[in-house]
Amino acid sequence: EKKKSGKKEDPDKKETVLPVKNPEEKKEPEPPVIKHTEKKDVYIDSKLEVNLYLRDNLGESEREKERSVSFSVTSNVVYDGVVIIKQGAIANGYVNIGRMMTSVNINSVMGANGQELEFKSARFHRKRRELGTDRNYSATLQKGIRMSF
Repeated sequence: EKKKSGKKEDPDKKETVLPVKNPEEKKEPEPPVIKHTEKKDVYIDSKLEVNLYLRDNLGESEREKERSVSFSVTSNVVYDGVVIIKQGAIANGYVNIGRMMTSVNINSVMGANGQELEFKSARFHRKRRELGTDRNYSATLQKGIRMSF
């Protein structure tokens, strides 16, 4: 039998070899972690509904024409795998408050890329007394919008 160097094998030395292999194993998954900075263009070519919540309390409002109002987007809007409108984004519109009925018009919303997105004719008619209780709306984005991210 040949002796290696006269030293006895120490079981602790085998354990110290394991951590050396671990950093190599951790380096392998790094390529998927790299973030892609490529731009993505999105073309909206189908009906896309956006759920909104009326931020203004109109329950006690007097008769008024074309009063500006704002809405909050209630959840992220995803199209083609891209968040195009973030939850909490602001949509703008106006209301016409009559004696018995009210019309609510929703015009546009701010996209996740900062672009103003137009809604397809989003007009709702409600009884005046419903303004203070039901503040949930939905609007459809116009077909043919192009966005870059």
